[in-house]
Amino acid sequence: MKISYYFAASGFFNSLFAIFLVYYIFLRNKKNPLNRSFLYFGIAVAGWSLFYSVWCMVSDGALAERLIRTYMLFATLIPATFFHFAAHFTDTYERHKKSLIVIYTLGFCYSAAALTPLMISGVRKAMFFDFWPSPGPLLLSHVIYFVLVVLYGFGLLAAKYHRSDTLEKKRTLIVLIGFIIGFGGGVTNYFLWFDIPVPPFMNFCVGITFAMIAYAMVRYGLMDVDAVVETVRANRLSVLGLLSASINHELKNPLYIAQGLMESYQDSLERNVFASPEARDEACNEMLRKVLYQLNRALDIMHGFSNLARVDDSPRKIEQVSVHLIYQNVKKMLAHELEIRKIRLIPDGIDDLELTTNRREFEEILFNLFVNACHAIDGEGEIRLEGRDSGTAVTLEISDTGCGIPGEDQSRIFEPLFSTKSGHGTGLGLYIVKQLVERNNGRISFKSEAGRGTTFKLEFKR
Repeated sequence: MKISYYFAASGFFNSLFAIFLVYYIFLRNKKNPLNRSFLYFGIAVAGWSLFYSVWCMVSDGALAERLIRTYMLFATLIPATFFHFAAHFTDTYERHKKSLIVIYTLGFCYSAAALTPLMISGVRKAMFFDFWPSPGPLLLSHVIYFVLVVLYGFGLLAAKYHRSDTLEKKRTLIVLIGFIIGFGGGVTNYFLWFDIPVPPFMNFCVGITFAMIAYAMVRYGLMDVDAVVETVRANRLSVLGLLSASINHELKNPLYIAQGLMESYQDSLERNVFASPEARDEACNEMLRKVLYQLNRALDIMHGFSNLARVDDSPRKIEQVSVHLIYQNVKKMLAHELEIRKIRLIPDGIDDLELTTNRREFEEILFNLFVNACHAIDGEGEIRLEGRDSGTAVTLEISDTGCGIPGEDQSRIFEPLFSTKSGHGTGLGLYIVKQLVERNNGRISFKSEAGRGTTFKLEFKR
C-alpha cells in the first residue's frame, strides 16, 4: 500500500502545480492566445493527474475502472493541447491551423473512446498495482497518435530554438527541456499497458515541466504582459530616435513662421509704416493671432510625440476608438518622413470605422506598421490603410509598395530583435505589434512578395 502513496502524491503534486501556474498565467492576460493555449494544456494535465492520484488510493475494482476512464478522458487531449501551445509559442499557428483541427478531432475521438471498452477493456493486477488498466483495441493507435503529435510539437520548438537569438533562445530552450522532462516521465505510464515491467516511477517529472515554465517566467519574462509593456516603452523611444529629424523639422516649421511674423511686425514698427495707431494695433492683433496659431501647431506636435514617448502608468482602458482619428494622429507624426520620402498615405473605408480597443496601444500598432512600411519603400511609393466592418470583426489592411520580405525571413519577422533593415531597425517593431494586437483580442497575418510589397492584415473581434 505504501508504494501507492508515492504515485498518489506525485499525481496530486503535478495537478496542484499545473492548476496554480496555468490559472496564474491565464489571469495575467486572458485574451492572449498563447496564455489560453497553455491553459488548455494545463487543464488536460491537471485533470489526468488529479484523477490518477485518486485512482492510486482506491480499493474497489469498479471504482478504479471508472477513475481510469476519467483520467484517460483528460490524458487523450494532452497531445492536442501541447501542439496548440507549441504552435502559438513558435508563432506558427496560422501555418498549422489545419493540422491542429485534425489533431484536435482525433483527440476528441480518443477522449470519447476512453469511456468505452474500445480504449480500456477492464482492470487487472500488474506488478504492485491491483487495478491496472487493460488496453482496448484502440489503445495502440492512441499511443502512436500521442507520440507523433508530441514529436511534431517538439519539432516546432526545436526549429524556433535554432532560428532565435539571445533572450528568445534562452526562453525556448527552457521550455523545450521542460517539456522533454515532463513527457519523458509521463510516457512511462504506457509500459505496463503492454506488459513491459517498467513502473511509472518518473511521474513526478510532469511537475518539473511547470516548474521550468515558472522559472522562465521569473527569469526571462515568458508570457509576461509587464515585460511586453516594458519592451513597448523601450521601442517607443528607439523609434522616436530614428524619427528625430522628422520631430525637429515638424517643430521648426511653425516656430520659424512665428519668428518671421514677429520680425516682420518689428521691422514695420521701426520703419514707422503704419498710417495711424489704429492701423498699428490692427496689424499687431493680426500678427498675434497668426503667431498664436503657429505656436499651437508646435504644441500639438510636441503633444503628439510626447504622448508616444511617455510612460503611462494609469489603469489600462478599453473603449470605442475611431480608426480615422488615430490614423490622423499618426499621420501628423509621420508627415515629414512621408514628405521627404515622397510616400503617399492613402486611407480607404475608415471614415466611420470604430473598434473596441486600448487607444494608446492601437496608436502604437498603426505607428509601428506605418514606420515599417516607410522603411521598406525605396524612392516614391504609397501606403494604403483599408478598413471594413463585417459585424463580427473589424479588419484593417496596411499595404505598401516596398521591397517585400524575403521568403527565408518571413517565418522570423515577429521574433524580438530580428530585423531585415541591416542595422537601421530596432528589431522590436513587429514583435510589439503582434503582442499588442493579440492583447486587444485581435489577430495579425501578412502576405509579402519580394520586390512588390507587403500587406499586413489585422482582425479585431467585436
